[in-house]
Amino acid sequence: MNPIEFNVYPNLKKSITLVKAEVRIIELKLFESVTVMVYLKDEIGSVMDTRHFLIDKTNGYDNWTNDDKTLIDIIKKLIQ
Repeated sequence: MNPIEFNVYPNLKKSITLVKAEVRIIELKLFESVTVMVYLKDEIGSVMDTRHFLIDKTNGYDNWTNDDKTLIDIIKKLIQ
């Protein structure tokens, strides 16, 4: 069966609280950049949004050494 998509009137709005993020490395170019997919989750772990980021020399890649906390800090700045 094919999915059906339709407009909802009036536009429905829902407020959600995002509390967790899951990060997956999509591509790593050594000494250059890392591409990550970030899954933003609500209180019960449902994925509510996804974001795709290229982290390179312009936004902190050079600061990422052997400590993954640095990468997490970079991603936190990008998603806010």
